[in-house]
Amino acid sequence: MRKLILGLVVLLGLALLVDFGAAAWSEYRVSRALREGGALTADPAVTIHGFPFLQQARNGHYENVEIRAQGVHSDMLGDITIEANLIGAHAQAADLLDGSIRSVPVDLLYGRVRIDATELGRLYNIPDLQISAPPASKSDGTGGSGGSGPTTAGGVVLTGTVPVGPVTAQV
Repeated sequence: MRKLILGLVVLLGLALLVDFGAAAWSEYRVSRALREGGALTADPAVTIHGFPFLQQARNGHYENVEIRAQGVHSDMLGDITIEANLIGAHAQAADLLDGSIRSVPVDLLYGRVRIDATELGRLYNIPDLQISAPPASKSDGTGGSGGSGPTTAGGVVLTGTVPVGPVTAQV
């Protein structure tokens, strides 16, 4: 009985290794294809979420694929980071393996573009631009503690030196 249980545990461990290995290899292949197809300077990070991966590959339906490409050059914004979540991506494993796939239909796509403070400052000609979050405060301006005003959490504070009339000022 112990040999049977030990054999099942070893078999399960091997199945997990094969599944995670196949997922890692597929992520690598997709990353390389995106680099070549998008003329990127580096491989983007690709993560295929969901378990078991081999079942998703067999069905040609992937629950969630995360892609993050850093240092993508844009003429207007400089170097930016592009992030995407592909929810419900549809692609046959054979097409992914031979590299013949040119488009991937998805059920839902979340995309983001992240601009570094340095690049944003360059765009607006503010070389010392800094971006930070404001302190979380509920002060309603009455001087008391913990007022009833709205919180400032979630906002963004931009600080930099800009020309104001004939002089420059930190704002």
